[in-house]
Amino acid sequence: MEPDYEAMARQLAKPEGEDGIRTGHIMQEGNAGICRKAMDSLALHHGDHILEIGPGNGTHISHLFNRADIVYRGLDISETMVAQARELNAAHTADKRAQFTLGDGTVLPYPDAVFDHVFTVNTLYFWENPDAQLSEIYRVLKPGGTFCLAFRSRAFMQDLPFTSYGFRLYDKETALSLLVRANFVIKNAVEEDEAESTSITGAVLRKDRIIITGSR
Repeated sequence: MEPDYEAMARQLAKPEGEDGIRTGHIMQEGNAGICRKAMDSLALHHGDHILEIGPGNGTHISHLFNRADIVYRGLDISETMVAQARELNAAHTADKRAQFTLGDGTVLPYPDAVFDHVFTVNTLYFWENPDAQLSEIYRVLKPGGTFCLAFRSRAFMQDLPFTSYGFRLYDKETALSLLVRANFVIKNAVEEDEAESTSITGAVLRKDRIIITGSR
């Protein structure tokens, strides 16, 4: 029987329940390369305040803490993922260095100019209003702060069987134009191949990644 690709797409957009927990683990495995690349693009300093939009279960954030003594905030649209992230990162949340909050990112529940860095990986496809979302990211960044947008290209994503259900696909140039329109100063834009990894469908694929960094 053919997989239910529409249900798969819903879980990727907003993981829920037991299937959502499994989806969260699969996403962490499949996105390990692009996520680490995004985090490594941030020039971290001790004491920096970091916001991630869409951290999923958050098992990757130890990589940030291994690089610098930072303060991390994660905002996710999924109650299931927020609960998982809090549980799996108890060592970081206990001393308030990390905090996970429920929210869709359209309105960020943070003051103006509070973060040194903001990053997001593979959430762009689900933004209903990219201009509003980027305006909010710009607002919460400190002057000179860095925003990193990481995603996979339209050319790669359009061949996956679930992306016809609610995904908005982008190429590098279109994403760059969004950031420029939101007043970000582009610092770097890289499009490159990744090593082979397993897709959520079980297929072994050679994925690509686009990593764009801009500053306020």
